[in-house]
Amino acid sequence: CIVTLCKVLDNVIQKPNQPKVRTIRLANPAFYQKVAQRKGGVEYLIACGFQRQQTTPPILSKDPGEDVLVLPDDGMDTSLLVRARKLLMTDAIQKLGMKADELPKYKPPP
Repeated sequence: CIVTLCKVLDNVIQKPNQPKVRTIRLANPAFYQKVAQRKGGVEYLIACGFQRQQTTPPILSKDPGEDVLVLPDDGMDTSLLVRARKLLMTDAIQKLGMKADELPKYKPPP
C-alpha cells in the first residue's frame, strides 16, 4: 500500500498538469487490491487533496458511472504532496520497520 501511495504522489509531483495522473479509478483491480481495500489508503489520498467523485456515464448508457479519486487542478502547490510523501516514508521506516531501499526513491519535480 505504501509503495503504491508513494508512486501515486510521485506521478503527480512529476507531472502535475496531466489529468491522467490526477485521477484514480477506485475499481482499478491493482489499486483496489493494493490501496483501496487497506485501512487508511483512500483516506490518506483524500487528506492529500484528492476528492471522491463519480464519473458521468456516456449518454444512453445504463452504467451508473464510476467512482474515482480526483486531485483538482486548481494550481495547487505540489510542496504539500512532497511533504505528505516524506511523512509517509518516515512513518514506513520508523513505525513499520520498512527499509528505505524497499520504498521508491524520491525524484524532485522537473
